[in-house]
Amino acid sequence: MELKKLDKDGFDLLCSKWLKLLKDNGQEDRVINVDYTHLFKKMDLDGCWHNDIKECFNKSIYICVVDKKDEESGILEIIPTQRGNDIWIKMLNVHFSPLIELETDEEITARKRLDVFKAALKGIFRFSESTKGSNAVKIYGRTEEFHVFLRGMHDAISILTALGTINNIDVSIQGRWLIFHANKK
Repeated sequence: MELKKLDKDGFDLLCSKWLKLLKDNGQEDRVINVDYTHLFKKMDLDGCWHNDIKECFNKSIYICVVDKKDEESGILEIIPTQRGNDIWIKMLNVHFSPLIELETDEEITARKRLDVFKAALKGIFRFSESTKGSNAVKIYGRTEEFHVFLRGMHDAISILTALGTINNIDVSIQGRWLIFHANKK
């Protein structure tokens, strides 16, 4: 899986595709359909569709997680912010595709969600590396389950950093945020 930035045309296609998936699966009158409809309205209203990151400071950028067949498995909401000369990349949300949300097998769902999350993390770090001045990635634990997951990730990475397995990065928890900061040693 990899990340693919959504442009306005890609957004329109994805919106139609996912809402059709819900309709085809008998979910047109269900809460899940309302959730996706609300998500797409929010994306349409506040999404930053510029290619220049400086035009998107403090605005939501939406990026798709796609598989080898170019099928969308999730949408990431990230917000680049600037503090002085530093640029922070904040990952606020991961929205999973209706196919993942409607999957009835909990083991398959968990595996697919983990695959999306791993691709999201790798992609966010690559995005941060390619953004001049970026030295921090912040991931928000919106739900309690995700917050607990981020705390576990913090503990594991802290151990690897202390052992010297991972270098040049500081990891910390601040409230509901897991923060990766480039260590300038």
